[in-house]
Amino acid sequence: MSDVTLSSAVRSNLLSLQTTADLMSMTQERLATGLKVNSALDNPTNFFTASSLNSRASDLARLMDGVSNATQTLEAADNGISAITKLVESAQAVARQAQQSSDTVFVAGVFGSTIVNDTNATVTGTVAIANDVENAVLGEEISGLGTNDTAASFLSPVQSFSGSTSAGSVINQGETLSYLAGGEQIDFAFDVSGGYVPSGSEIVIDASGDMDSVFSALQQAARNQGGNFASFTIGIDGSNQIATTTGQVGAGDLTILDGTSNVFDQALNVIVFPPLAEDTNSILSGLSSTLNLLDTTGTPQSVDMSTINSIEDFAAAIATLGDVSGTIVGDQVLFSADDPWTMLGTGDGWDLGFRQNPQSSDTVNAGLRALDGQTLTIGDDTLTFGSDDSAGQIDTRAEFETALANLTTLNLVASIDATTNQLTISTTGDPNTTFTVGGTVDALAAFGISEWTYTGTSSALTSYSAPSTPEDQTFYFNQGEGLGNTQVSVLGVDSVELLTSLVSLLPGGSYDPVDQRVEFTPLDGVDTITITNNGARKFGLAPGVYAVGDVANPERAEFVDQYNEIMQQIDDLVSDSGFNGVNLIDGDDLAVIFNEDGSSRLDISGSDLTAAGLGLSALGSEGFDSEAGIDGTLDSLGQAIDTLRSQASEFGSNLSIVETREDFTKSMINTLETGAANLTLADTNEEGANLLALQTRQQLSSTALSLASQADQNVLRLF
Repeated sequence: MSDVTLSSAVRSNLLSLQTTADLMSMTQERLATGLKVNSALDNPTNFFTASSLNSRASDLARLMDGVSNATQTLEAADNGISAITKLVESAQAVARQAQQSSDTVFVAGVFGSTIVNDTNATVTGTVAIANDVENAVLGEEISGLGTNDTAASFLSPVQSFSGSTSAGSVINQGETLSYLAGGEQIDFAFDVSGGYVPSGSEIVIDASGDMDSVFSALQQAARNQGGNFASFTIGIDGSNQIATTTGQVGAGDLTILDGTSNVFDQALNVIVFPPLAEDTNSILSGLSSTLNLLDTTGTPQSVDMSTINSIEDFAAAIATLGDVSGTIVGDQVLFSADDPWTMLGTGDGWDLGFRQNPQSSDTVNAGLRALDGQTLTIGDDTLTFGSDDSAGQIDTRAEFETALANLTTLNLVASIDATTNQLTISTTGDPNTTFTVGGTVDALAAFGISEWTYTGTSSALTSYSAPSTPEDQTFYFNQGEGLGNTQVSVLGVDSVELLTSLVSLLPGGSYDPVDQRVEFTPLDGVDTITITNNGARKFGLAPGVYAVGDVANPERAEFVDQYNEIMQQIDDLVSDSGFNGVNLIDGDDLAVIFNEDGSSRLDISGSDLTAAGLGLSALGSEGFDSEAGIDGTLDSLGQAIDTLRSQASEFGSNLSIVETREDFTKSMINTLETGAANLTLADTNEEGANLLALQTRQQLSSTALSLASQADQNVLRLF
């Protein structure tokens, strides 16, 4: 471009346009940024001064977050102090309430829970009452007739030898012998030469000596088994034969199951294997003639009694009769048929309790007829047993059921259960109604009901299921020192009446029918009543030592519980009064920084305002029992309130300082930012006017440049 030559006018106008463009660019930048100093090139002094002011303002602004957090921390602590103060004041109110209540009360005794009879009295027998038998003839009762009274036994018809005979001469090594008695079995094996090892569960018998020692060992080993072998005997009888007897009467048949021993085998004339013996009845085995009767068709029937030795033999024999069947009921013989028939009282009939003259069959109940002449009293009613129908006597089940249905005793009912055949007597209506069972009859033997006064029961008592430990079945009762324990059992106590009798055995014990509870009143000079063992819980009494007479007011103990709950709430409230991890009332400290280098700061010391920190603590159960104890607690609470108020004042002063410095810092930041702005901010009005002027100048310069160019173009007209 240096080769191009511009005229002076053009060059002057061109330079003017360039200058105007530069000024417009500067003005537009100021308008765009709002700053008249955008860099150090614009005004180094103002630029760096403003930067310094803005930097300090930024530092102070960052410190403002910590100051603000400090303010909130102090407010949280102040909130906690206010709430704790209210709790301490509540504790004062509780202590004053305790102070206003009586320090002692009179305890009349120890009282159980409510116990009443709520179940009607009832008793059910354990003896079944047999149904009546039609067309029957019953023999008189003969004691012992219904029981085999001689144990099963037999003699082994072996060759005779004495007890001193060497066992080795009649028994071989390892031979066995087994007995069965009443379903129980025992096995033996003989060891003659020593060292025998049984192949199974056999009991090894030493047979190295004589036969007496072998039989003695057999007998002892069998008895050691117990059961039906408890009285087992075996030995040599007067005829030098082996005699064996079962352990007890009623054990059943005695059988030799196995006999490989020479003593019991066929070579020595043992009875046909297996030998068998049974229990016998001494009365039946003593009869030798016949028992005669006529069946329903009038045909004579008889039983040969010479072959009868036991109840089993007799039952088998009378079961073979025609249409008349017989059995032994208790100690009586009973014959019956579908139709009427006649017993002939000849032969052994008289010995079995039948009348000597012919006896016609009738409706019979053996169990009730055996009660002839006896009475049963149920409440106010008396029932008489016997065959005199005109006198209202009872000898059949039908008559007995009618009499039970017609009892006149108020609220009393009785019946025979059709399924179990057992007698049940019970009351209706009021559970406190009682009834007595008695009379000349042995009610327990005849009906399975004890002669007793029966009462209603209490579900509160029957619901207590005492475990087997003595601690749960009994309790010990003691009134005061040195008086000793009185022990009673709670087993079987199921009614108010039994309970009344039981507690009457204890010093000061009674059942209060009004309050319906067990009560123990103190004896003279007694100030404690001690109950031991869990059995007392059946009556609503917990084991423990009970104070009686003038004792500390239990209401004050309740105030202690309230007071201790407040102490716990104080600790809980303190732990919840922190802010941003700092808890000024739980011992934490706080440092508040106010300037950039930390030279201006406020150190706030925390305080322990828990119950312990305030000099307070939970009270024991007797804390309010005395006036001195309450006064001491009130003094401690007053000091705690003073501490809270003092700490609140201190935190309030700290909060005022922090808030003042916070306001100051905010103002300082504003001052610094305003000063910086004054140095760098542009006047938009001024700059706008400048831009308009420059735009006008630019237009004029462009017009002038155009005119100058036109002057240069006049040269073209020369061509």
